[in-house]
Amino acid sequence: MGTIDYISDLNLQRPRWTLYVKILSIWNQGIDAFEEPTIMILADERANMIDAYVPPGNYLYNFRSGLKEGQWYYMADFHVVPSTRPVKYSFNRFALECIWPTTMWPVGPRSNGNFFNFIHSDEVEYAGSEDKDHVSDAIGVICDVSAIQRGRFTTCVAVGRNCQSFVTKCQNFQEAEDDVQDMGMEFERVN
Repeated sequence: MGTIDYISDLNLQRPRWTLYVKILSIWNQGIDAFEEPTIMILADERANMIDAYVPPGNYLYNFRSGLKEGQWYYMADFHVVPSTRPVKYSFNRFALECIWPTTMWPVGPRSNGNFFNFIHSDEVEYAGSEDKDHVSDAIGVICDVSAIQRGRFTTCVAVGRNCQSFVTKCQNFQEAEDDVQDMGMEFERVN
């Protein structure tokens, strides 16, 4: 397979790249994919994110139908292009564009991260026009948490940066407790 790159290594000068990426989100993958591009948010092991596009058409390897959100892939033979779309799903200045020989083969997990993209409420309140074209996962500070019970949802009232810390602690708790099978979270909006 040769050298594996990271999303942070990407630039416009080099023509060939290979990455291990996790699909965080994917849109337009079905029948309409022959009219609309398939759009993905990808992340690497270092939690770098990038938008990726599969333009309509046929490809040497019919990989599009097998792509699944949450899965890891070996990705090769694509173009690195400036990110010029009106809505960006990552803060990366580049995007990946699939071409005729692009390959995306499933691989085992490369990281346990969920790659949340949290931002502070001040960043929303004082956002510049270019900042309003990016997507974020959650904003908030935890001000109340219900008791965690098996098979039930935990209600998280979030307001600010500490939400990421809460999610991390919940994940660590769930991994440490063998008898905890299910844990879900519901977020409530605080005005």
